[in-house]
Amino acid sequence: MPEANPRYIVETDNLVHSFGEGQVVLDHVSLAVPEGSIYGFLGPNGAGKTTTLRLILGLLRSRQGTISVFGKNLARDRIETLRRVGSMIESPSIYSHLTAAENLLVLQKIYQCPKTRIHEVLDLVGLAATGSKKAGEFSLGMKQRLAIAIALLADPQLLILDEPTNGLDPNGIIEVRELLRTLNQARGITILISSHLLSEIERLVSHVGIISKGTVLFQGTLEELKEQQQRSTHVRLETGDPGKTAALLDGWGVEAEVIDGQFTLPAMTRERIARLNRDLISAGVDVYGIRAVESDLERIFIDMVSR
Repeated sequence: MPEANPRYIVETDNLVHSFGEGQVVLDHVSLAVPEGSIYGFLGPNGAGKTTTLRLILGLLRSRQGTISVFGKNLARDRIETLRRVGSMIESPSIYSHLTAAENLLVLQKIYQCPKTRIHEVLDLVGLAATGSKKAGEFSLGMKQRLAIAIALLADPQLLILDEPTNGLDPNGIIEVRELLRTLNQARGITILISSHLLSEIERLVSHVGIISKGTVLFQGTLEELKEQQQRSTHVRLETGDPGKTAALLDGWGVEAEVIDGQFTLPAMTRERIARLNRDLISAGVDVYGIRAVESDLERIFIDMVSR
């Protein structure tokens, strides 16, 4: 692989991984996570998200391909590189019989960071006032925030989170989303976050990678995904005379797809839609419905991963 681009915190190049003979989980996965971004790694359950994150964290060894973190090849500089990374993969590792501070104290000794860091991260995630309350008594949202506090303890520059909003109620999702936005904007932490629901994190991320069946289907900025949304806009038309309608559209030079008597046309301006409506009526065709249909981002995501 050529020298890693320093503007990217994480780069993977043609990652291939399998569990067992012939069971390919990742098929040439190439990702590029820009510095300072919140990168949403999206895909249905079983798409290969967690496997990819485990490879990036060195928890699995790649069968093929290379991984670069902070511009360094992970295979050569694993220990030193991962000192700058905080992570939460699947279920958070929390001691239920300990308080939030006691949970962090256990890891503070391992990470050899200052004890003052414990209060800092608890304050950061909104758990500073939990006092002697045991973690086993926490709500699911509080447990997720404690898990994020654990990931932040060593003051990482990169945070990798696997489904951090999984199982949370709407308020819990909003809390975690606002926390991650603060960490990114106020603390400058690059965040790589996986999810199977675009609707949960589209208001958070700046960049998106979409994976399905081990293959990356899209990678780019959220704005680029929104441009794809605009290209997906079309016009739906239903009339009382499909034959005359098809002839008129042919005269307009418009290609239409007909399904169950309804015409799907390319995107048009409102003025052009109104003119088409007038021409159909002038031709004696009853117009039952004509409207612009815009696919939302969630629909585009579902369409991609359903192919």
